[in-house]
Amino acid sequence: MQAIGISVAFFLQMQTTFLLQGLHMRATFKPNCVNIANSTTNTSLMVTETSDSIVPTDCKEDPFSFPAAWLTIFNVITVLLLIPLMERVIYPFLDKRNIHISLLKRIIIGMIFIMLAVICAGVLEIYRLRNVHDRKNVWVQTIGTTQYYAAHLWIFWQILQYALIGISEVFTSIAGLEFAYSQAPKSMHSLIMGLFYLSGGLGNVFGVLLYDFTTNVVGWKSNKDTANINYMKLWKYFFLLAVIQFITIIIFSFVSQSYEAKEKKARQKNNIQRTSLIPPLD
Repeated sequence: MQAIGISVAFFLQMQTTFLLQGLHMRATFKPNCVNIANSTTNTSLMVTETSDSIVPTDCKEDPFSFPAAWLTIFNVITVLLLIPLMERVIYPFLDKRNIHISLLKRIIIGMIFIMLAVICAGVLEIYRLRNVHDRKNVWVQTIGTTQYYAAHLWIFWQILQYALIGISEVFTSIAGLEFAYSQAPKSMHSLIMGLFYLSGGLGNVFGVLLYDFTTNVVGWKSNKDTANINYMKLWKYFFLLAVIQFITIIIFSFVSQSYEAKEKKARQKNNIQRTSLIPPLD
């Protein structure tokens, strides 16, 4: 169940680091600021950049921007489409062909998709920073009352990582809760539900502490960063999460294999005992 809790910490990234990354990608259809000096030769450079800061010029507000928080809808859509597809089509199709994916194996599959999601986020963050620093391809946008110096990349590049999180939820969360229920008597189902959500809460606390440790103690957050993350090593945080998840997958795989082997031996022993109790036919 602790492995489930660590996975829930990755789900938290949709409301934290994924959202923060999205705010620094192009969410408006028109730039808020245009570099007048370069407007005739290079309209993609929306700001002037000095050695210490990025300075916008000729700022105008775009009346419409795509909210970064709305991207979670692709996570929801993925879950809503995949649950009936897996339960009504994929799993029955595999069962008819004697290919049974156990609940523990489904949890492992979900963990793999979580790892892929943060890897995608890390790769996207590297590409985003290259657009900001190497190519000077900056898109200045005002969201609410905050001005962001974003990369000139559409925010919809994040759809893949949100969809991968949705796929992982279908496997990990559902199979985890179903496995917990199957191992507990009916009188303890409420307790199991409480422990399940407690592990998720502990996973969220772990995610917050890890982020604070890497940004404030390790120093992956630059002193130049205020509302912007263009000098922050957020990609290292994403790849650290991927490494943690990979280690969790390895450990959980060994534990699950050991558990399934014991369960198989127990079932075989019960079948032998039942067979011995059947009276012989005359």
